[in-house]
Amino acid sequence: MKLEHIVDDKNHNKRVVDILCNTLGMSRLLTKRIRLYGTLDVNGVHYRMVDPVNSGDCISLTYNEPLIAAPSVLEDRNNIKILFCDDYIVVVSKPSGIVTHPTSGHKSGTLTDIFSEVKLHPVSRLDRETSGVMLLARDPHCHYQLSLQHQNKSIEKEYIGFTHGIFNPLNGTINEPLKRKPDSIMLRCISPEGDIAITHYETKEIFAELDTSVVSFILETGRTHQIRVHALSRNHPLIGDGLYGASSNDNMHYQKSAFLDNVLGRQALHASRITFSHPMTKERLTFMASIPEDMNNLLNDMRKTVVPCKS
Repeated sequence: MKLEHIVDDKNHNKRVVDILCNTLGMSRLLTKRIRLYGTLDVNGVHYRMVDPVNSGDCISLTYNEPLIAAPSVLEDRNNIKILFCDDYIVVVSKPSGIVTHPTSGHKSGTLTDIFSEVKLHPVSRLDRETSGVMLLARDPHCHYQLSLQHQNKSIEKEYIGFTHGIFNPLNGTINEPLKRKPDSIMLRCISPEGDIAITHYETKEIFAELDTSVVSFILETGRTHQIRVHALSRNHPLIGDGLYGASSNDNMHYQKSAFLDNVLGRQALHASRITFSHPMTKERLTFMASIPEDMNNLLNDMRKTVVPCKS
C-alpha cells in the first residue's frame, strides 16, 4: 500500500493521524499498523502520527502487512477469471460452487484459500451457487474505503436471474425488510422487524409458454439471500433454488416450469455487473461478467422451446 496526500487549508496544523482518519477514512487500527510496520514521511522527512502538519505539506506513507507476499499480478486459476488487478483491488469472475472464504463447513477450496499467497479482503460476497463478478481489496485501508461505499450505497451491483412465472408489473421495486428465519442459521424471511432491503427489478425476456422470465436485479441494499427471498415474495422464485424455490415451499403451482429446477443444479443467479469508485484514484469503474455456460445453455434451450416475448 502506497499513498500520497497534499494537506489542504482546512487541515492546517492538524495531526497526521487525524487527517488520515477523518479526511482519508482510515481506521485507527490501520494507522497503528502503519506506525508499527510501515513508513510515514512529510515532505521527505520522517514524521510521527501525532506530529502536526501545515497546509501544502505532502504526506507519504507505505505499508505492507508483515509476512504477506503481495504480487502485483494474479493469474486465473480453478476457473476463477481475473478481470482486473492492481496494487489495491482485485476483481474476479467467480464460478458457481466456490465459497468466498473459509467457514466451519467449508475450510478449504474457497476463493480466498485458492489465492492464499495473497492477502485478499472480500468487499462483496456471493452465495456458493451464485456465479459472477466479485470485488476484493488487497489491504485493510482499501477494504475500509470500499466498505464505506457499500454503506453509502455508491457501489452498484446488478444480477441476472431466471425466475418461475412473470412479474406483474414487469419492472418495479421490492421493498421488504429481511431477517434471519427463526430456528434457522441460514434461511432468511420477510419480517417488519428485519433490516431494510430494497431490490429493483426489470424483466428482460419472457417465455410465456414456459411461464418463466429473465430478470435483471439491482440491489440498493445487500442483505443475505436478498434477491432469492424478494423473488419468492412475489411468487416468482429463482429457477433451481433449493432453499427458496418452487419445489421447496408452498408455491407448487408452477406446473409448466417445475421441471427446470432439475436442469441447472443450482439457483439461476449470476452477478453480471459491479460499478464502484477506485479506493485510491477515485476513478469510477465498471466490470462485467457474462453469464456462465450452464445458464447460457439453459437460456438457449428455453429460447428453442418457445418463441420468447420481449418485455
